[in-house]
Amino acid sequence: MDRVRIRLLGPLSVTGPDGDAVELKGERVRTLLAALALTDGRPVPLGALTDTLWPDEPPANPANAVQALASRLRSALGRDAVELTPAGYRLTLDTDLAAFARLLRSAEHPQALALWRGAPDLPGHPDEAARLLALRQSAQDEVVDAELAAGRGEQQIPALRADVAADPLRERPRAQLLRALHQAGRDAEALAEYERARAVLAEELGADPSPLLRDAHLAVLTAPRATPAAATSTAWNAPATPGPAGAGAGTAPTDQARHGSAAPGAVTALPGTGTVLPGAAGALADQAWHGSAAPGAVTALPGAAGAGPSAALPGAGGGLAGQVWPGSAVPGAPEALAAHALPAALTSFLGRDNEVAAVGQALTAARLVTLIGPGGAGKTRLAVESARSHPTPLRLVELAPVKDAGDLPGAVAATLHRREAAPSRSLTAVSPSDVTERLINTIGTTDLLLILDNCEHLIDAAAAFAARLLAACPRLRVLATSREPLAITGEQLLPVPPLALPTGDAEQQDPGGYAAVRLFTDRATAVRPDWRATGAELATVVAICRALDGQPLAIELAAARMRTLDPQGIEERLAQRFRLLTGGSRAALPRHRTLRAVVDWSWDLLDAPERALLARLSVFSGPAELTAVEQICAADPGADGDVTPDQVFDLLAALVDKSLLVRTDAGRYRLLETIRVYAAERLDEAGATTGTRRAHAAYHLALAERGEPELYGPGQIATLAAFSAAHDDLIAALRRSVECGDADTAVRLVAGLGWYLWRRGEQGENLPLVHQALALPADEVDLLPRAVASGITALYALDTDWMLDSTLALLHQAMALRDRLPDPSAHPLLPLLDIMTALFEQQDWNVTTLARQLFDVPHPWVQAAGRLFLGFALQNDGRAEEAEAAMRAAAEAFREVGDLWGRSFCCSGLADYALWRGDVAGAVELWEQAVAFEQAMGVNADAPEYRARMIAARYGGAGTPEAVAELERLVVTVRASESWSPTLVAHSALAAAYRRTGAPERALPLLQEALGLVDRRLNGLPQMTSLLHTELGLTLGACGRLDEAADSHRQALRAGVQAYDGPIVAAAFQGFADLALRQNDPERAAFLLGAAEGQRGVPDRSNPEVAASGAAALAALGGEPYERASARGRSAPRQEVLELLGVGDARPAGFRSAAGTP
Repeated sequence: MDRVRIRLLGPLSVTGPDGDAVELKGERVRTLLAALALTDGRPVPLGALTDTLWPDEPPANPANAVQALASRLRSALGRDAVELTPAGYRLTLDTDLAAFARLLRSAEHPQALALWRGAPDLPGHPDEAARLLALRQSAQDEVVDAELAAGRGEQQIPALRADVAADPLRERPRAQLLRALHQAGRDAEALAEYERARAVLAEELGADPSPLLRDAHLAVLTAPRATPAAATSTAWNAPATPGPAGAGAGTAPTDQARHGSAAPGAVTALPGTGTVLPGAAGALADQAWHGSAAPGAVTALPGAAGAGPSAALPGAGGGLAGQVWPGSAVPGAPEALAAHALPAALTSFLGRDNEVAAVGQALTAARLVTLIGPGGAGKTRLAVESARSHPTPLRLVELAPVKDAGDLPGAVAATLHRREAAPSRSLTAVSPSDVTERLINTIGTTDLLLILDNCEHLIDAAAAFAARLLAACPRLRVLATSREPLAITGEQLLPVPPLALPTGDAEQQDPGGYAAVRLFTDRATAVRPDWRATGAELATVVAICRALDGQPLAIELAAARMRTLDPQGIEERLAQRFRLLTGGSRAALPRHRTLRAVVDWSWDLLDAPERALLARLSVFSGPAELTAVEQICAADPGADGDVTPDQVFDLLAALVDKSLLVRTDAGRYRLLETIRVYAAERLDEAGATTGTRRAHAAYHLALAERGEPELYGPGQIATLAAFSAAHDDLIAALRRSVECGDADTAVRLVAGLGWYLWRRGEQGENLPLVHQALALPADEVDLLPRAVASGITALYALDTDWMLDSTLALLHQAMALRDRLPDPSAHPLLPLLDIMTALFEQQDWNVTTLARQLFDVPHPWVQAAGRLFLGFALQNDGRAEEAEAAMRAAAEAFREVGDLWGRSFCCSGLADYALWRGDVAGAVELWEQAVAFEQAMGVNADAPEYRARMIAARYGGAGTPEAVAELERLVVTVRASESWSPTLVAHSALAAAYRRTGAPERALPLLQEALGLVDRRLNGLPQMTSLLHTELGLTLGACGRLDEAADSHRQALRAGVQAYDGPIVAAAFQGFADLALRQNDPERAAFLLGAAEGQRGVPDRSNPEVAASGAAALAALGGEPYERASARGRSAPRQEVLELLGVGDARPAGFRSAAGTP
């Protein structure tokens, strides 16, 4: 023996690999083993284990208590025997319970029964013990059926008599006893046994014998005495017991009965009918019991009520499809159960092809499939439509009207057309368990799909009922719909997802092809036939469907409002969705006529703690992590339905099970928007909104302040990921703090989140909220967060709209606050305020000194930032070699600090130098590395700009028809992506290619379109404005429109000076050089080309047009005059060149006076 053996089908026994008994000390350890063994290797949630192990009073810390028991169990079974998963604890070892289940699934009943050693030993699980005993009884019945099918009934008589005596109301062993007696030639005893059964059933239950028992009775009366060979014609769908190898004579007839392989012309007696028909014995047997008769075939109905023993219906299937139930006959014809008794569809069924296929596959693999989802998800419709193609007879049982759990079996019986005979005397009401047993006898081994619809309000009763039927009826399958699982062994869960929606901008896709949109338009045209959605209306329909979470019922209710509103009106009123969505079908259940009724139904099924938690969860705007829920939603002790932190996990699991909460792939918890709105109303009704929101803000403030210092070092990636995951709730906390005037929380949140908001690439959507936070009266707020909030908002604002005046005001405010602090370097941002102010005020004489001063600040990140600033300052001074060295030093410093943002920025700066040297491949590699750093951080602030520069570098020399065609395709692609920088640069590159291929007029519309995009962005980035105007000036010059070209070049130069960007100014000088050549002034051109090189510090070898301009000027002037003019330009101060070009000092007047320069 090489493994641990665990046996519970009899006295609990554990043996080790060596065969020695393993002692389990303590009843709770044994109970834990039983609980884990019963799930066949699936995890058992902590809450379920706690309830089982401590049914009366749970321990103070259930998690620790269960862990201690699990450790003791591991000590006995092996350290890997019990595994802790996110879903709970699971047993990794095999057990006889699992083996028993496997053998039953493969119909190996004798082998399954051989595992039993006595009554199951399952401490703490009496119901499961009873279920297993029922399964054993069913397996024993199957074995007896197989023996009867093989003609060996006489040997079963003693055991069957004992079974009948032990449980007189079980009809299956009675029917088996009748057949066994008949096979033994003891028909008189069989008939007497039937009379005794009828008397007992009438006396105890007030009922007649079931069809199963009546058919056995009729077989005794009408069929000849069976022999082992002839018995195959009356096989009751039981699998034959395999015989020994070579025993073909004993097994072939049984196979014929089950598979229809009898020789043509054989004569078959149909069970209990007295009718003999020619044909394949097995095929007719299959037809009689599986409903598979060919069209037009005549099949005798076993025991058809009111029709006599030889009644037949054309084409009638067998089994439940062909039997007539007692009391169901109507005058003139018996009423047989149809194979598919489903309601006809009244509306189209859209967008569920994948789900229908999944249900079909699940029903093939499992006998219990449960469709789960929130109210209005379309579970019932999916179940019905999936069942239409199911091959077996089926019945739909609508449980929504059933109020009492005790009425559930009766509802199923009524749906199966099962009606009790009127008792001959006054009797007490038939108990649900009696009805269940009658159903078990009725269904027996017949193929049947039972659809139990809307189980959630009867969940315990539905679970017990389904488990009992499935255990006793081996060919029954159950398809259930519920808002929570039945949670019984063998259940296959299929969550019903929302209808598909466009994932991005609806204008960039075909929204009409998505199921949610199709459902809305389909239902809308049903109530407003003349309506057809325009492009703009389709975008609004997408917004409606998205706001309603893609839930079919809510979408249908919204579409019904198209009688009186257009899509825009519906969308505007969704804030009051529970008032709006009230127009459901009068034929629908009351709880499906309004959106509020749908959610009310689920709310009413919750207990007080579940309601309290659900209401408090409404304060979350996005998916919440477990820790956040524990700290926020358990933060109001003493309230009605109080929730303690150690309850939260189990309550969350319960809400997920009830389809009111969604667990994301990332392990966070999210409310559907409709549930969130409803829960928020309930929270408000409880008077707990303010307190819960306060706890929510406090938690997220702590998250921001705890994580912000990590943004400047190796913890950057994890912190950015945490902030991104909680983004919606961080912003919600900030917004609520602003709304309630809580300046302390609001300003501190801005200080904690500002760097993240600036760098994440969101293009300023939260900037107005940040400004509102800083506008709150904040005298009582600590100086440090106020200083940091003002400084970081200046950078955020500048990147968003380039409003220099307001940016500088924020920087000066931050410096004033910083200077009042005991430690002006208390935060890494504060030492940088001076140099940033100097840069934006263009105090170029001061920037280099300020950058070097940062080397002495103790914080290593600040030292690295100082080297980066020094590199750009030297670049703007035209000191290229020193600048590049400073950037390399900065890159190394940021690497040591562990800051990817700094490394990304350095890569971009170094790429410029590679490009100017003509090393396009090296430059592209550096930009790709910069993009990779941003991707590793999970942000997108500068990556579009880097990609745009790669486009410009790759196509900088494009001048062939093939290159033009490739650029045209690229422009189409980037337009569709709506990425701002790449779109502008692609337009510029294509315009330059048109110009170089002799078609400059084709470039003008592209550049005007690009400038329009910049103009529509408030104070568009001056660098991009300058570059585009330079391109426009070059193109106008190529078209011969020199005055317009000069005006465009002046605009380019003004924007470049405003940005205080040396390389941008150099590009503008190069544009003026091109204009000078076209104006026949080569000396001026040579001077300007030299001035451009002086501004950049190196010649630009990446631009073929610059090279062409230099060559033209050189050819016109000759070598020495050209060099003199170029050298004069290289040494000329920037201001001198600006005045020469008629631009003067383009800096704002306030900046000039602040700088103290002319």
